[in-house]
Amino acid sequence: MKPAIHQSQLDMLTGKCAIMYEHRYINNIKVPPGIAVHAGTGVHQGAAKNYEHTIEHGTLLDTEAVVEIAVSAFDAALEKDGAIDDSPSERGDAKDKTVRLARLHAERVAPARMPAAVEKSFRLELGNYPIDVVGTIDLIEKNDELSDVKTSGKSPQESIVHSSVQLSAYALAKNAMDGKPLNTEVAVRLDYLVDTKLPKHVPLHSSRNGIDYQNFLKRVELANQMIESGVFPPTSPGNWVCSAKWCGYYNDICAFGRRGRSHNTEGN
Repeated sequence: MKPAIHQSQLDMLTGKCAIMYEHRYINNIKVPPGIAVHAGTGVHQGAAKNYEHTIEHGTLLDTEAVVEIAVSAFDAALEKDGAIDDSPSERGDAKDKTVRLARLHAERVAPARMPAAVEKSFRLELGNYPIDVVGTIDLIEKNDELSDVKTSGKSPQESIVHSSVQLSAYALAKNAMDGKPLNTEVAVRLDYLVDTKLPKHVPLHSSRNGIDYQNFLKRVELANQMIESGVFPPTSPGNWVCSAKWCGYYNDICAFGRRGRSHNTEGN
């Protein structure tokens, strides 16, 4: 079978930081993520189980059941992968965040959704490309809108939903699975759960069309060229991802991280 790249790897390689991709997937250097990642995993798992229950039984789970699922998933992820910022205070804060946002989703978001499929795996077979793209569509609604749940400490910019590589992969895969022309427009959404003083839900809406799909396929082609050539350029040093908080390679492994800079500020 032809090799494939996961849509999250594609995003890392051609969006976040190619050096990060090289460390993780070429050199097989595994490092713990930031603990906030595990909070997002917990909230995501709670939402998915709630949607699955709705599809199977026609009703939502009790809110506290969703919270319990989310906290258990947080604990399991932390136990499995660790965290670069794991301390008693950070762990407590992250678990509290998981509870707040899982509850917010159960009470404010899930009741408004009409799930048709949850965690739908796909393999996007690209005949004219040397690699395929695989991934999992988080939620397909009965109106065919595709969405994913995101967690954040601040309100997101609307541009995020328009530029999401993840959502482009989802939309193109959905057309392929449904046997529709690959340039068919698909509605997409990011359900942001924002952990402000009063947690809030910020839905961001967009769509994908033929131009978006062409851009996505150009990204796949670029990714393949980078992998074949072995050339993985670093991201901008000013990018949020190039910091100790978000990159486990930053402090000691990456030549473009802390040890590659003559001046550093605490907290980077």
